[in-house]
Amino acid sequence: MHPKVIEHGSMRRAGRRAARWLRIGVAALVAAWMAGAVAACAPAPAAPVAPTAAPAPPTSAAAAAKPTSVPAPTVPVTTVSVATVTVATAPVATVPAKPATSVPATTVPVTPASAAATAPATKLNVSYPDGGAHLPLFLARDKGIFAKYGLEVTLQGLGGGSVASAALIGGDIQIADITGSEIVNADANGADVLVLATLTPTYPYVFEVSKDITSKEDLIGKSVAIRAVGDATDIATRVVLKKEGLDPDKDVTILAVQQEGARMAALQTGQICCTVAQVSDRIQLEAVGFHMLFDLTAEGLPNSQGVIATKRAFATANPQVVQNFVNALIEGIALMKKDRAGALPVLKAQLSLEDDAIVAATYDFFAKSVVPSVPLPEPKQFADSISILSDKNDKVKGFDISKFIDTSYIQKAVSLGLEKAP
Repeated sequence: MHPKVIEHGSMRRAGRRAARWLRIGVAALVAAWMAGAVAACAPAPAAPVAPTAAPAPPTSAAAAAKPTSVPAPTVPVTTVSVATVTVATAPVATVPAKPATSVPATTVPVTPASAAATAPATKLNVSYPDGGAHLPLFLARDKGIFAKYGLEVTLQGLGGGSVASAALIGGDIQIADITGSEIVNADANGADVLVLATLTPTYPYVFEVSKDITSKEDLIGKSVAIRAVGDATDIATRVVLKKEGLDPDKDVTILAVQQEGARMAALQTGQICCTVAQVSDRIQLEAVGFHMLFDLTAEGLPNSQGVIATKRAFATANPQVVQNFVNALIEGIALMKKDRAGALPVLKAQLSLEDDAIVAATYDFFAKSVVPSVPLPEPKQFADSISILSDKNDKVKGFDISKFIDTSYIQKAVSLGLEKAP
């Protein structure tokens, strides 16, 4: 064969062998590069990032770990990059959001109703005098009405005179059920006591005398018993004597007998001839020979007795407490008028009476004839007190009680319909 032909064939075979080795080398290089790329994208040994998350397949965990532990390659394979972004961003978007929506719900669960239910009761000391007109206070206490309004009320039998007035002004009690004359005297001397209600807007008394007295002339020179100077019995006694043309300071001797039992005992033993009496006292006195000489109840004269009062400073500082008390009082009056059977045992205990007939008569008189459903205070109820006190106290002359009457609390209770409860 020609030498050139042989040379040409040898060159062709050598070229084919070189090309084959070149392809093998390139393939090896590509394989090596791919192996490095895969190694860069493979999960690191410390791949788990969120130990509290639910278990996930290894690929998901590895993908979630990549944004926080291994920087993404600058030239990633498209399929790997898409998978990494999709899987890694899903936990980041959902896991932090759960605490943000659940924590506030557990830390602020309190509602106004639950707060009111757990609030401690407001304690009040309240004074009262003897008599059936004050039964609403006892019903409000014993039947849970005060408690319903968030009040814990302690009733103190201080009477309706100077003892109760001093306790109110001194702060020992916050609210007083008291005689209007005491309020007039206190306010005229700068006490600044507010009138909130009047439970007894007419006189509940008759004038009882011993059997040897048959006319007003027989009263001259006699001793007349009252409960306390300046209280309702004192004012009523002076009113009736003046009305009959007698001078209370000259024609008779007025004696204050602080204890109710002592007053009744003095009358029954003949030491004292006369006194004003409410229905329960009247029944007891007439059973031992006394009789009625004058009847103030039949005349319906305006009277300021059973006055519910508080210091203006206390009302200003505690308006809702005062409103709650008045609300409970109005509901107590409504209960008194509607539930005779329930009221009688409370009245019996209040007045320490044993005779059921006296209890029933007392209830019927005050519930039906004396205590109004809406005990609105009015200036005319204080006219007698101002007139009588003016004789001995120049500060009371021309005194304007209207500046110390606040009807807003009763009006609010009425707007709620509480006088019709329960």
